Amino acid sequence: MKNEYSEAIKSYQTALEIDPKNAPALYNLGNALYMVNKYEEAVVSYQRALQINDCSPECHFNLASAYNDLKDFKRALAHYQKAVELDEENVDAYVCMGNIYEQLKKFDAAKSLYAQARQIQPDNPKVIEAFEKLLEQTK
Repeated sequence: MKNEYSEAIKSYQTALEIDPKNAPALYNLGNALYMVNKYEEAVVSYQRALQINDCSPECHFNLASAYNDLKDFKRALAHYQKAVELDEENVDAYVCMGNIYEQLKKFDAAKSLYAQARQIQPDNPKVIEAFEKLLEQTK
């Protein structure tokens, strides 16, 4: 599978040589780089895509995830928040922000985010699991 991502990376880079402002190619290049754990390079690709189209909740979410994996929680939170602003029903962004706040031992903030996610999708297994894990942690 890693080889498939390497091929995709080459293809997107070739496409970007032809059209350096191809936001979908930049976004997908970021995704492929992320999948092979090249988080710093993925960040650069997502940032370039957002310079062209700042209104993509998916791109903000993926950029946040790359920052999260780099342990840059401040930037991760900022882009998860932007993803939520652009798509208020982005339950995954709420859960990811909650996870970061848990790591930072800010349990009230995490609980609030999980509660918001539960309002949107009360039966979402990720939301239920995150909320229950937090309750266990804070007993």
